[in-house]
Amino acid sequence: DPDVYYHSVILLEMLAEIVGETIEEEFVSQKLWRSLALAQRKKLVRQPSKDGTRCISDADLIQRTNLLITQLHDSCSGDTMIPENGTIIISAASFDNTNEPSKKVMVMKSFLGGRQIHLEKDGEVEYKMPPTVSGGTYELFLKVVNVHRNQVPVSVSVDDSTSTDPYTPEGFEIIQPSQQMEIPYTAGSWQWTTDSVQLDLSPGSKLKLSREVPCWGLTMKDIMLVPKSREG
Repeated sequence: DPDVYYHSVILLEMLAEIVGETIEEEFVSQKLWRSLALAQRKKLVRQPSKDGTRCISDADLIQRTNLLITQLHDSCSGDTMIPENGTIIISAASFDNTNEPSKKVMVMKSFLGGRQIHLEKDGEVEYKMPPTVSGGTYELFLKVVNVHRNQVPVSVSVDDSTSTDPYTPEGFEIIQPSQQMEIPYTAGSWQWTTDSVQLDLSPGSKLKLSREVPCWGLTMKDIMLVPKSREG
């Protein structure tokens, strides 16, 4: 099915972009992902059309590939889910930053469904805890794709200055010290982080994820907060 090849090309091109491989017209052994994408393109061009009378033209291939890229970057709403056990699942694409997605924080559709984000350089994201969140201590995990063996950690911090917790005095800022979360090498597959950090959260708390430069690109799908203790 040609659509399978189209999606294969896009996936390989995305991996090439993540690792910083430049676009090439010929195979380059040092650029694995870009060469694999090129091989898929050439294979696709040779595929006969459905009526068997002609092959797919380069122009048609480029047009359909660009269309898929556009579709991957289309935005849709993200949600915060709170299962009965109190675990909080946040779509990484539902960040609250006032700035629109940029070259440092890219939002795109995910092959797993929903959306994902890709962080470049010092791109950072913030998430405001909804009123339905129970105050307490949570253990944070990230669902990531990382193709770099020497990835820098993610800095995790919490700002309670806008918290609606009745035990937080009005106008009193509580900013918890930043913690470093190690990111595993996932070889291009989705994986939950094995490392975690513990955070104190309450309704209205702002969870911030950032990184120090220089760093490699990092793709995130979901944030999971598992309750360790709950107030009340």
